[in-house]
Amino acid sequence: MAKNRDRTEAPITLLANQVHVWHAHLYPSDSQLTHFQTLLSPDEIKRGRRFKSTQHQQDFISARGVLRLILSRYVSALPETLKFAQGPHGKPFLTNPTTPCYQFNVSHSHHHALYAVAVEREVGIDIEYHRRPLELHALIRRICSPAEQMVFSTLSPPEFERCFFACWTRKEAYLKATGKGMSIPLSSITVSLPPSECTTLIHVQGADQESLYWSMDNLFIEPDYSASLVVYGSQDYSISRFEWSWDALNP
Repeated sequence: MAKNRDRTEAPITLLANQVHVWHAHLYPSDSQLTHFQTLLSPDEIKRGRRFKSTQHQQDFISARGVLRLILSRYVSALPETLKFAQGPHGKPFLTNPTTPCYQFNVSHSHHHALYAVAVEREVGIDIEYHRRPLELHALIRRICSPAEQMVFSTLSPPEFERCFFACWTRKEAYLKATGKGMSIPLSSITVSLPPSECTTLIHVQGADQESLYWSMDNLFIEPDYSASLVVYGSQDYSISRFEWSWDALNP
């Protein structure tokens, strides 16, 4: 895990057969939060202010600030100079000309953020806090395929919640990786269950060959969180994980 100041500030080399996953606890000090706001674009500030709760605003600003600081190490540019655009369904991408072309994705939930960075291949990442209470049975009927619903009907109560969030994050990470977002119904996607099984995309309705092109990985963060990574291509890559250090922003 990357904890040292020089590790946070030094340029990073990322090879084509590697995927880097960063984790950050979103607990900035007031001065760090103020610093993040100097890095963000006016549009990012505006998006952050749309959240109703102060905590959600701070999580968004922190997550975007850390994203800029992380990506700046790959593209060798100041974090405030990075420019982003969004695809048709909201997936962000860098518009700064870089060689190689870096792909990334970000997700945050309840004070935790995850970032995936790769070269020349699409990636998607999702983290979800196990929020309670949730009407899981109603959600499963809405987001799960018939095959997945059959699996859920056999699960014990302790397995039920854990499998639901694994299913959710795997589907969300896949949709984020493809850049198609919610234009594809979650119930049209079938993923492996339960979490202890090999993590795979089994089938996408209307796209029979899709499962051949994407790889899935389960990511452990903390007991009350589920997280998944989806990468384009067969599993010809290695994953390196890093921990964001807030010491990098201290005087």
